[in-house]
Amino acid sequence: MPDKNLTEIIVLLDRSGSMARIKDDMEGGFNTYVDDLRDMDNCFLTLVQFDTEGIDTVVEACPIRKVPKMQLEPRGATPLLDALGQTIDRAGERFRNTPEERRPGQVMFVVITDGQENSSHDYTKERVREMVEHQSQVYKWEFVYLGANVDAFAEAGALAFAAMSTANYSALPEHQKARAAMFQKLSQGSRRYITRQTLKPTQDWSQKDRDEMEGKEPNEK
Repeated sequence: MPDKNLTEIIVLLDRSGSMARIKDDMEGGFNTYVDDLRDMDNCFLTLVQFDTEGIDTVVEACPIRKVPKMQLEPRGATPLLDALGQTIDRAGERFRNTPEERRPGQVMFVVITDGQENSSHDYTKERVREMVEHQSQVYKWEFVYLGANVDAFAEAGALAFAAMSTANYSALPEHQKARAAMFQKLSQGSRRYITRQTLKPTQDWSQKDRDEMEGKEPNEK
């Protein structure tokens, strides 16, 4: 059986040109997220960045305490379906080729994007939805979707992501605190997942959490 004490977090990060205006916040937020989890000796991280010029694995199954600082160089458009499909397929093949006792018993797959799919060629929405459903139902992967400039719930729901593990965040340049809150909430949920502190989806955010990620002021509707 896979090792129930091992967790792998797979982060699929949008690197398209529109991310340029929030590049520094994404780099700082992600690096803080990793720093917050460096004490988790049983956690490994894979980071994939994507745009129309490439779907690139930056680190793969790296002990989180050894993950280097992330840099983001925005360019191109957003082949989200191809990036999702390729990353799920690559991880599945890697796990199949890993002795069962060394496979992670828990996998969290996190998508961070600031726009809609607009340039995939190899994977359809229907195919990716089937892949997400299969990994969720058969292997109990937890999928998380963080989206800006789109209806994240509609986009994620169409791909079989659970609403409780989906959130909008603000990509407005002046909302630096919202993006910091997004990574903070993600860190808290990831820690709950790694340590198996709850049987609920670990990113079950409150309305207050969601308002902070969207850059809303208290009592703002």
